[in-house]
Amino acid sequence: MAVVRSFTTRAISCCRNWTMFQFIDIYHERIKILHVKDAESIPDGRSGIYGGYQDWTDRPDRFRSLGDGQVDFSAIFSQFAKYGFDGWPVVEWECCLKHSEDGAREGAPLSISTSFG
Repeated sequence: MAVVRSFTTRAISCCRNWTMFQFIDIYHERIKILHVKDAESIPDGRSGIYGGYQDWTDRPDRFRSLGDGQVDFSAIFSQFAKYGFDGWPVVEWECCLKHSEDGAREGAPLSISTSFG
């Protein structure tokens, strides 16, 4: 049996929100790590998902500081709690609009308060 070692919030939440909970329902027993990263998607008919060679601040899909993007962490954490998830949430911070110290200060409470059961 294959193990899904990591579930990335950004990869599924922002672009494919309708499949995220189905993925957790199907593979929750195999997920051992929750990779927590926020992002936003502002579609633009002139750009692909990652925006090619544009500066990160101008791209339609970009990483944001925890809580500033479109990822619904409360819903994701609740879904994992439903299955008694006992793995590790690993926070990755990346944001083209905010200084890293500000992002760390604002994102720390979200990562500390994470409870799965």
